[in-house]
Amino acid sequence: MPEVSLLALLTVMPLIMTNGYFNITITKMVFFSVISAATFAFCYERMKKNKIKLYAQKISKADVAMGIFVATAFISVLFSDYKIEAILGNHGRFMGLIYVLAVFCAYVFITKFTIFRRQIVLAFLVSFTVVCIIAVIQYVGFDIFYLLRRVLANTRVNYISTLGNINVFSSFLCLGLPIVMYLFCFHRDGKERIFYYAVSILGFYSLIISDTDSGYLGLGGAFVVLGILSSKIKDSLSRLFVLIASLIFTVRVSVIISEILPSPARDLSDIAIHIGKSGAFLAFAVALLIVATVLKIVKTQIKHSTPMKVVFTAVPSLCAIAFVGAIVWFSFFDKKTDLGVFNNYLRFSDLWGSERGHVWRITLEAFSDMPFFKKLIGCGPDTLLPLLMKAHEQQMLETGTLTDNAHNEYLQYLTTHGVIGLVSYLSLIFFSLKKCFYKSPHDFYRRSLAVAVCAYCTQAFFNISQPITTPVFFCLLFMTFSKDKDEVEVGEEENTDCTEKEENCEEDTERRMEIPQECGEQMEKS
Repeated sequence: MPEVSLLALLTVMPLIMTNGYFNITITKMVFFSVISAATFAFCYERMKKNKIKLYAQKISKADVAMGIFVATAFISVLFSDYKIEAILGNHGRFMGLIYVLAVFCAYVFITKFTIFRRQIVLAFLVSFTVVCIIAVIQYVGFDIFYLLRRVLANTRVNYISTLGNINVFSSFLCLGLPIVMYLFCFHRDGKERIFYYAVSILGFYSLIISDTDSGYLGLGGAFVVLGILSSKIKDSLSRLFVLIASLIFTVRVSVIISEILPSPARDLSDIAIHIGKSGAFLAFAVALLIVATVLKIVKTQIKHSTPMKVVFTAVPSLCAIAFVGAIVWFSFFDKKTDLGVFNNYLRFSDLWGSERGHVWRITLEAFSDMPFFKKLIGCGPDTLLPLLMKAHEQQMLETGTLTDNAHNEYLQYLTTHGVIGLVSYLSLIFFSLKKCFYKSPHDFYRRSLAVAVCAYCTQAFFNISQPITTPVFFCLLFMTFSKDKDEVEVGEEENTDCTEKEENCEEDTERRMEIPQECGEQMEKS
């Protein structure tokens, strides 16, 4: 049952809808909560039969981090000024204490009662493919499931596939796309790599038509991690260059298709159009294909991976430093230079990043005004809206914009779950990556989930947590802790041995109690 539940969460939940986009958040939240709670209840009965203390003896560091995260949520609700809202999350994205408890239930039944199976990962990729296909069909102008028919014409551009908002859709792409990219680069089976490559191209195109900066950032994070991992493996590095070249070609094809279509669902961004029409990027893609071919033909292996690791770590780091430096320069020193299409990226203001600058500023102000104890435990799960309404009510009412999320997951957790909650959350991610990259170096499928975790965490700097795709992230994160088949068999044998030993001890105790009674009877007779 636990594995069937996990399969349902990864395959059915991304697709399930009951009333189009109108109640998509509550639908997926209820589905996730019910499945997780029911499966946890089933597993709890099994835990009682096998002695709960046997499970308690195997508590890991990840278990401690998860326990602290949930305990902090409980405490923050007790001391919150918005207790009902903190429990239900009804003034936010329904990610209150009930949702946190559902996440905890999912953690227990996935990490303690499921076996890591490649079939579950492949089933998720099939569901991912279906979601992307629906998005592409909508983009070219066919609303085959009538999802957009009841949406206002001027807001249809913000909705796509079975996940609703384009930012949420891009968040989901940052979970499935890195998995197929990693498996294409590292999997040994040539036939399976064809499938992974095809889904990668589909994912690239889906990301381009969704046109979200957070999605591009998550994809960039996936490429950086893949570059570091493949720096010493010649064949994997060759396939990675093929992927990068394929992405550039996909952008070019996307621009051509958008010009051919009479009325596409949304216009492509200026940056995508610039890359698609640039001869320099086309030449760069061709050069990458030539290098990939040479690497494939040359039989000698890469003896020293240091230069390639420097390329895939130093170059992105330098680009990030240059980006931050440009923001500082054009925001505080050179405020007059016309930056054109890059003005919204390189000049920080309240309008920066689709008004993320304003949201971040008022959220940090609200956090700094909180008492020290509240800074440790937060204002309560998913209660950012009432917290900001208290300080900026008049401004929100005048603009008609109610900010219920920080548009930065880490800033959101910092404010609502406090410093302790954020640290425990980051610790859980750290232990997951450590297990995948250092303790399971040859487990391709487990490592592919770790790349997805890295990509999701990268895009989380500019995106929101919500009960549509965030539960999928948690399921994949928790899967990295699930045990292999041989580990489960050994654990069951140990549990059986311990149970038998306890039963034998109980029998020995009963026999010892009977011996004095028999001796007493013999003494009376004598």
